[in-house]
Amino acid sequence: MLFRRSNGCCRGPAGAVPGTRDRRSGNGGRGTRVARSRAWHRHSARAECGAGWAGHRAAAGRLPRRREHRGGEVAGTSGFRRVVPRRDHRRRGADPHQGAVDGRTSLAHQGGHGLVTVRSDYNRAGAPAAAPVPPLDRLLRLPGVAATVEPYYFDSPLFDDYERDVERRTGETEWDLAGLALAIGDGARVLEVGCGMGRALVHLATNTKAASLVGIDTSEPALQRARARADAAGVDRVEFVAGDFLAYDPGVTFDAVLLADCTLNGFTDEDVVVTLLAHVRSLLSLGGRVAVSIFDDGAPSAMTHLDGRVVVDSFTDRDDVNHLIIWSMRFDSTTALLHRTAAVPKAVSTPGDPVPCVVSDMNDRVWTPSALSPLFAAAGLSVVGKEPAALDSGAASGAPMTTLLLSVA
Repeated sequence: MLFRRSNGCCRGPAGAVPGTRDRRSGNGGRGTRVARSRAWHRHSARAECGAGWAGHRAAAGRLPRRREHRGGEVAGTSGFRRVVPRRDHRRRGADPHQGAVDGRTSLAHQGGHGLVTVRSDYNRAGAPAAAPVPPLDRLLRLPGVAATVEPYYFDSPLFDDYERDVERRTGETEWDLAGLALAIGDGARVLEVGCGMGRALVHLATNTKAASLVGIDTSEPALQRARARADAAGVDRVEFVAGDFLAYDPGVTFDAVLLADCTLNGFTDEDVVVTLLAHVRSLLSLGGRVAVSIFDDGAPSAMTHLDGRVVVDSFTDRDDVNHLIIWSMRFDSTTALLHRTAAVPKAVSTPGDPVPCVVSDMNDRVWTPSALSPLFAAAGLSVVGKEPAALDSGAASGAPMTTLLLSVA
């Protein structure tokens, strides 16, 4: 993805752009469930267009407008109608942050040869409306395209194959590991929120003197890999739990709670972030620490080149079939909202048949220490330390990163 991830968010193959959060898919956390399956930082650019898209940038000079709710429907981008079932987002399994947990809302466009339907579960409160980013919106309007949306990364075999292919080429990210370790003392009980495939926890289990480590995520495929990773490393004091973090009640407290590799970027709404952080605080032992790995101040203003960026990459899936993947991005440096669409056109069995196109639409927010400061305070936390870092690859290569250490205020 943009910048890259291993199950994290912040890295990218050389010359690239999109990693969670996911997720994530687990895009970030359903029902404020946290999942790293939304991988949000990567894109391996084999071919890329930026300033050359003057036409679509002029036509889409701002992030898509938020849709207007009308009963069970939402009116939105011209040419599309988004049908949203009436539902109570407070019910069990529902997500006020990302929309329906089942991910079955739909976008439809009446093309010249019938209806093209796109299914999406990336309608996050506080984020731009889930509408494909130009110029990919035009691709989905073509009458010869049969588009379906899948969640990004672990829970979509095709996007999962892409992420794993990129990971084989580039390796895993490590920028946040030193900062995370600072929160862990000898004999500590550690919890990671949105642990993904266990990249951070297994590393910390082998490189710190933590007594026990627990990771929670909503993606069972990711957790299966995390358990396999721990077994391969010979680590027996790491536990991986599937579930909704806000409903997580382990019956014990933790000396360190980790939000690694830009996990928070999957949450665009301030109230949701405060709620998540308040629950983190409630699980802290006396004198416990929270480690939050994010972009540092100044990063959004240095990332304006992402607005209007289009990236084309290729990958090989698990069946040894080669594919193209096209990424299209909009980035508002004022709000730090990043809206991305990924599309994978697939081959047709019979010439003239509609072209299948698998699509994922994602919204993230590039959180920084300054933007999070009032939210930390609202959750009863304060910053007590900071470990600077930097990205060394990807579209945001050189961007300042940091891991913040927090304690109860």
